[in-house]
Amino acid sequence: MADVLGVFREIDGQIQRVGSITAEGSECQFAYDRSYLLQSDARPISVKMPLKEAPFSQYETRVFFEGLLPEGQMRSLAANSMHVGEDSYISMLSRFNNESIGALLFGDSAESLVSDRSYRPLEEGWEDKFSQSPRQIALELDMESRLSLAGAQSKAGLYCDENDPSRWYIPLGAAPSSHIVKASEGVFPHLSINEALCMLTARYCFFDVAQGRLLKAAGEPLYAVRRFDRVAGNEDGAISGQRKLLRLHQEDFCQAGGLLSWQKYEPTDGDYLGFGARLLSHVAPDPFSARMGFLNEILLCFLMGNCDNHLKNFSLLWSREWTACELSPLYDLVCTTIYPQIDREMGIPLCESRKIDDVRQGDILSSAKRAGVSEKLGWAEFEDLAEEIPQALERATQEIVDEGFPDAEYVSSLIRRDMEKRIEQAMK
Repeated sequence: MADVLGVFREIDGQIQRVGSITAEGSECQFAYDRSYLLQSDARPISVKMPLKEAPFSQYETRVFFEGLLPEGQMRSLAANSMHVGEDSYISMLSRFNNESIGALLFGDSAESLVSDRSYRPLEEGWEDKFSQSPRQIALELDMESRLSLAGAQSKAGLYCDENDPSRWYIPLGAAPSSHIVKASEGVFPHLSINEALCMLTARYCFFDVAQGRLLKAAGEPLYAVRRFDRVAGNEDGAISGQRKLLRLHQEDFCQAGGLLSWQKYEPTDGDYLGFGARLLSHVAPDPFSARMGFLNEILLCFLMGNCDNHLKNFSLLWSREWTACELSPLYDLVCTTIYPQIDREMGIPLCESRKIDDVRQGDILSSAKRAGVSEKLGWAEFEDLAEEIPQALERATQEIVDEGFPDAEYVSSLIRRDMEKRIEQAMK
């Protein structure tokens, strides 16, 4: 007998059933409900899932829905706790059903998703526990909140009282989270400060980035990122006394491009820069500006030393009404080159070898061309960014130190030293 998991979307605060995933043995297929297809406001849930009556293939279904789940060790821990195999992505999705990236929810009825939601205050000292036992606490929080966050890092979706930034809550049922809170892993010291520095530097270079702040803890600080796929709703409809948030739909470039999560790093003879640019040309209201923005983000990753700039770290973000999408704000920006155990091949590279240390001026010119931008304009953008970024890093460093995190000076010095070498080599 087949198992059926209902798929719902939030559109401007309302929950609407869009279809279902049918699992029979090892085969899973998604299909839109016919009643949904007849709605005037019906929209696809993915670039790769256009509106149609026929069900999508097992591969098409897996690409999108598996992309909502954790990866790496966090996925292994979650699968073990559920007593299911790591490949049982529908079983995991039915458990992590209330709060994933984007605006989709999973369950039996819209009524149950609306009624079963609340916020529970976190006990004092939760930051210390999370900092000292990242994976264990992340798993415990995510299992309780039935929340799925893609990626391999230890992180949890929490709600912060906008009137009192020191008060944090765990969302229960289908209550939305407002922030993604990340903890540094022991093997990568100062990871939270690293990300805070890189994100603030990008903001000072006039990039659209997710807003974040460091939280003090007994161990290394946590990094709390405000979710850009959640926006404030009207004053009515409060949940546990907290202002209601609305979900915006989002999908990463793997999902939108029809690639499984493990394909997020560019393979030999691949062209993920061109791949992303072509995707944006297809969906963005202003294709050229979107391609230019994407190219600039890859140039920023090169200068910052972010080799983990894979396809799942770039996304499309939909409007509240699901009528248009654009390149999302930047997120998950860190300098990986300060950690010797991390490979120096870029996820979306600028040169044939994919090595960040091999990039030269000619590679930047050819990369601009592959992104659909003129070589002259691409190089001008790079020169401007290379001139701005050292001062932006210095400004970000001072701000974070003033907030009470003196280790930012040390981390910044590591980032700056590597950055100066890359700027010099790219000018050759």
